[in-house]
Amino acid sequence: YWHRSVVLITHVSENVVKGDLEMEVPDEQLARGRNRGRWSYRGVLLNRVTNLLILNDNSTIIEEQQQQQTDLVYKGEGWRIQRGGDLLGLDSSEGAEFVCLHHLDRSDPTVRVASTKLVGDLSWMTLTDAQSLCKQHPTKVNPNDFLIFGGHCKWRPGQLEVEMGDDRNEWLALSVDGTSIWEELQQHQQSCQSKINDKGKDVGHGLLQAGTDMWRHYLDLIDMAESRATE
Repeated sequence: YWHRSVVLITHVSENVVKGDLEMEVPDEQLARGRNRGRWSYRGVLLNRVTNLLILNDNSTIIEEQQQQQTDLVYKGEGWRIQRGGDLLGLDSSEGAEFVCLHHLDRSDPTVRVASTKLVGDLSWMTLTDAQSLCKQHPTKVNPNDFLIFGGHCKWRPGQLEVEMGDDRNEWLALSVDGTSIWEELQQHQQSCQSKINDKGKDVGHGLLQAGTDMWRHYLDLIDMAESRATE
């Protein structure tokens, strides 16, 4: 699940040592181990696009296999979604939690009031708020202005530090500006859409390959060989 994944950290506890009490995720979805039921870091996977659409009723999910489904996106009736993590994710029996990333102008008060700033002009808001904006301001905002993620990931106090430590080296930390992140996501979406539109191909394999390409691009930014990153 986490193989060659790219994660954007969206929330950091004010006290990373003790963490915050987990108030959202059902107990059965929480991993066993020390500090279970608390979290210090939260994020979303950036490179796990699906061929799924969620309709405006927020309860119907369909596969984007035909032009009819693709048209729903351009009509503002369907929203492309990707896997944001294993907690409250697309496979959750409790239902998925959907959040949206966007790069809209935060000087617009209608955007600013519904958004939480992450870095630069990159922000997030709930899917419900994004749908409301599109409905109220259809000439200014449309579903293609958002990237929708089902689920998220979290690390318990001390967990991420261990996973990044010299003994494990499971993660690399990069500092990237919001515009660069958004541009990378847009390119990734275009690549994934071409995989979905490529009839007769294994769509799932193609989407995973596109996700790996994003991972490799971030390695290139820090001039790290793939062999070193996976050793």
